[in-house]
Amino acid sequence: MAKLTLEDLFERNVPLAEHCSYEIGGIADFFALPENVEELQILLEACQTSGVPYFLFGYGSNLLFPDNPQRGKAFISLKKMIDCQWDSTQKDQLFLSAGVPLSFLAIIGLLCNHSKLNFTHLLPGCIGSGIYINAKCYDDQMSGVIERVHYIDPFEKSPTIVTIDIESCEFAYKQSIFQGKPWIIVGADFKVSNMTESNVHRIRDLLTKYRESDSITKLYDFYQHFKMLFEFVAYEKQASAVNFIKIDEDRNAKKHFSFPSCGSVFKNNYGFGTPMGVIVDQLELKGKAYGGAMISPYHGNFIINYKDAKSEDVKYLIQLVQEKVHAAHGFVPEPEVVIVKS
Repeated sequence: MAKLTLEDLFERNVPLAEHCSYEIGGIADFFALPENVEELQILLEACQTSGVPYFLFGYGSNLLFPDNPQRGKAFISLKKMIDCQWDSTQKDQLFLSAGVPLSFLAIIGLLCNHSKLNFTHLLPGCIGSGIYINAKCYDDQMSGVIERVHYIDPFEKSPTIVTIDIESCEFAYKQSIFQGKPWIIVGADFKVSNMTESNVHRIRDLLTKYRESDSITKLYDFYQHFKMLFEFVAYEKQASAVNFIKIDEDRNAKKHFSFPSCGSVFKNNYGFGTPMGVIVDQLELKGKAYGGAMISPYHGNFIINYKDAKSEDVKYLIQLVQEKVHAAHGFVPEPEVVIVKS
């Protein structure tokens, strides 16, 4: 049997703007959406054998792709790697693979009456990237809801799945051990109380339906999908929705889903003490535009794509904020958004 080539395994000439919440990005020569670890390993082996550089990502909700991606580079999204495993002998533990949407955790929490997952309600992105950056919202973060992370090391001769305990993940504010390693997160074990066989069946059913639908990347479509799914499950379970409604109202007040964006552009500097959104507001930078990009008038730590922005437009405003903050307060804000190199 002939060995599969890059042309067999990858789609060609795919607009990256269709695979990120910023809706910015040029044409990728090679693009793939593996659905499991085996498919991912085949793609990685093909790239390594052919000497093709590659970039891995999830939903693209925390990325800024280049306007002109490197020619010959492969882009691999894990957002189709959606799976759920449960062992009845360990009732309060649930395995979810890297491509499961972060917002789905809140749905699982609603089904199981497990409120510690509430903070992920309407949070864009997927589990793999959420663990990678230790995603935080309000006072909760990913490191507080997982027990173990499963990953592969693509530079191992025969990569196998390795498991690492939470204590070894070196989690801190928007940090993890994975940011300094080539490891690829493929899933994690979550702590979920009140897990039952009927709940697991319902979770699997909802995930199957989601996997079979088109990937939801645009923020407004994402919001509509998960708002409707939440309302359906809340009605089905006759569950209280008060806390979720507050999250919905807060995000909509800041126009989180009205324009393409990556969410928060900068990490907060806890040593300084004032949130970046407030600092940008105090410096009167909200509403500042360049090209098709704008510092959001509604949230100072958002830079939105309001008019067919280019990557360079966003990067200009990022640098502007950094210069203004440094001049006023003596520190350079660290970007939270991952700026993908050309």
